[in-house]
Amino acid sequence: MTGNPRPLGSPILGGLDAPNFLTLTGLALAVLSVMCAVREEFHAALVCLIGAGVADLFDGFLARRSVRGEVPAAVGKHLDSLCDVCSFGFAPAILAYCYGLREPWQVLVLVAYVAAGALRLAYFDAVGLSAQGDRQAFTGMPITYGALFVPLAFLGTFREEPVALIPELALVYALLAVAMVSGAKVPKPTGVWYVIFGLLAVVMAGVYGWAAWGR
Repeated sequence: MTGNPRPLGSPILGGLDAPNFLTLTGLALAVLSVMCAVREEFHAALVCLIGAGVADLFDGFLARRSVRGEVPAAVGKHLDSLCDVCSFGFAPAILAYCYGLREPWQVLVLVAYVAAGALRLAYFDAVGLSAQGDRQAFTGMPITYGALFVPLAFLGTFREEPVALIPELALVYALLAVAMVSGAKVPKPTGVWYVIFGLLAVVMAGVYGWAAWGR
């Protein structure tokens, strides 16, 4: 018998390996982020969003260092983009909407943010990385960077009243949308950047975790 194993008789589950499981873990955290946002538990929502970002940061790292079957590797390429648009497109947009970005122009900004992220992901799937000197680079800001910039923007909740922060958040989301569809070349993180991003995520998750559960 040849081909990939079929756990529990399902060829779909045959596409699940460690990297893809980590990708789905990130998606699960993004869903929890949305649930927390709907309950107006915004600091908890941000912890979950940061966790989704960490999962996305390391699923590709794990995939490149794993011996993968043909089916899981192929599934992973599509699964990653599908989860990214949900985790770093829909989830941050819903978080902002629940926080108070509900004026028509603000809703339009959030819709543009999600659409820009989806378009950039589709472009990346079709074209891939480009060369920038001796390194590889993304065209346009990856949507996954939302897991970094959105929590950074929400740090304003510690210094401003919620209503005062809303215009600033709308501006951040608008700038992120423009950055995603721009022609800017963004170097692909390598080596020490995984450590830097990981440490930054731990610090921010600690800050928001303390605000959510430590007081």
